[in-house]
Amino acid sequence: MSEKVKRMAGKTIPFVMIMGLICLLAGMIFNVGVSEEKQLVRADTATTTVTIGNKAPDWVQDAEEAAESSVANPTNAGNDVSWNAIANDVNGDDYYLLICSTSSVPTANDGAAPDCAGGSANQWAVSTNTATGTTSTATYTTQPTDPEANNWYAFICDGNVSGARCNATYKTGTGNTASPFVVNHRPDFDALSNNSPQDPAGTITWSTNANTSDPDSYGGQDTVILHVCQTSGWNTSTAQCLGAFWCSSTAVVSNPSCGYNLGSVEQDRTHQAFAFLVDEHGFAHGVQASSSDYDVGNVAPTITAASINLLDTDGSGNLQLLPAYAATATPGFSLEATISDDNSCEAYGGASEINVTSSIAFIYRSGIGAGSCDSAGEADPNNCYVIVGTCQLGPCGGSGDSDVTTTCSFSLWFVAEPTFGAATSQTPWWEEEWLASVKAVDNNFASSTTESSNGNELQSMLAYDLLTDTIDYGTVSPAEFSDQSTSTVQATGNVGMDENLSGVDMDKVGGGEIIPIGKQHYATTSGFDYWLEGATTTGIATELELNCPKSTSTSTPATKDTYWMILIPNAISTGVFNGTNTIAAVTSEGTDW
Repeated sequence: MSEKVKRMAGKTIPFVMIMGLICLLAGMIFNVGVSEEKQLVRADTATTTVTIGNKAPDWVQDAEEAAESSVANPTNAGNDVSWNAIANDVNGDDYYLLICSTSSVPTANDGAAPDCAGGSANQWAVSTNTATGTTSTATYTTQPTDPEANNWYAFICDGNVSGARCNATYKTGTGNTASPFVVNHRPDFDALSNNSPQDPAGTITWSTNANTSDPDSYGGQDTVILHVCQTSGWNTSTAQCLGAFWCSSTAVVSNPSCGYNLGSVEQDRTHQAFAFLVDEHGFAHGVQASSSDYDVGNVAPTITAASINLLDTDGSGNLQLLPAYAATATPGFSLEATISDDNSCEAYGGASEINVTSSIAFIYRSGIGAGSCDSAGEADPNNCYVIVGTCQLGPCGGSGDSDVTTTCSFSLWFVAEPTFGAATSQTPWWEEEWLASVKAVDNNFASSTTESSNGNELQSMLAYDLLTDTIDYGTVSPAEFSDQSTSTVQATGNVGMDENLSGVDMDKVGGGEIIPIGKQHYATTSGFDYWLEGATTTGIATELELNCPKSTSTSTPATKDTYWMILIPNAISTGVFNGTNTIAAVTSEGTDW
């Protein structure tokens, strides 16, 4: 057969027709030969040829998702979806697993990976060239812009260098690993806020707005949970805070919120908080979705009234001025009180929450009242003492401890008004007592003031000085009156005074004569009449209603004079006479102070 005929046969003439033409031509030649002359019969041979074309690979193991990507177990955006399959190629060619988004037969490419119908827009993934009979894997990295449900169709194509072919039969998997694959998207975290500051024992609530939800609804709307963590770490495998957490919400469709109950003792400071919004599949909105620190508010410290106690110099309850400190101040009194602060007695950082230098103690007679003794300008040594800056704090038990004891030392002046006694006693303040109020101030200058519930009595202290050493009558003739002489007592205690007076006869120096004690008269009025107004001195102590007032000034104690005169007997010799008069102060009636 000529080359031309061969080419033609290869193009348009079927092989059977070619063989028919050959037989026809042979017959014609034979007939021609027969008609002319007889020929010898013999057999010839004909060469046969065929070209085997490429065949598409066959499915051995249908394609399926390597890991389930379904409504129940979606693939988080950004993670991979992989498919596995096994194909056999009778030509021994390598093959490709191609995952498309349409069922249209893909295009095979000689010596290269195939393309999905419609191009890359319809292609999810393609494997590398894989040896026939072995497992191929195609992988797609999901994107946040992908829809939730994504149909897929798996094809197998060979990589023949000439005439590459694809198997027109597609696979879509079975059961949980079948098409479509499902992409899970991060929930939408629009805004977050909390209601801080809150005082100790309050509740910090974190809230989101109505735009906080999950965009996924394929197979049912996804729910979301709000987690508020104490640190910025997030455990993606367990969908939990990496460390401790403040609170977690319930699973809701949108707008989650959660609350943290503060302890009864909380330091006033800012606490770090990190919020994460997580869907029902554990997919969080970012590594750290948002931070929402919260503040614990500052509250004023308080003092229970029963914890305030005044203590004497010996630690007992009632207060007693000491005679050794007459005309001065008796030291060593103390006040104790327990200060409670719900922000803890320890400030954040370790310093004291209580500002002891600004805290003030007020000690006063109850009749004065706290309102009249609540500033340094109102201090009065008689009935109002203000203690600023000298109190000491006891140890604090740490950030979880609210209570600390304060101890204030103070002195009481000799003029402090006594309250001890009953209705028949000699003090005008017998119905009253001494009280204390404490103003506790914290490091933010928040404060409160509390008055003690139990008072203390202040005892009376009789103390005096006799400012006159000698009652000198001068030179007096027999049967005559002396000039007036004076004795003076000074009140150096906290009471008003009368005095007991007595004396002995005056003896003549050298002996032999006396001037009887009864010749000396006294009175509280200067220039008194010896016979009409004077009282006779005797050897027995007799009270004189001196009515020296209680001292009210610490620098100028109260004083009172007693006036004396003597009548010299008619028959007495000249000379010097000496004697002794005893002057002893006694507490006067309170009405005379």
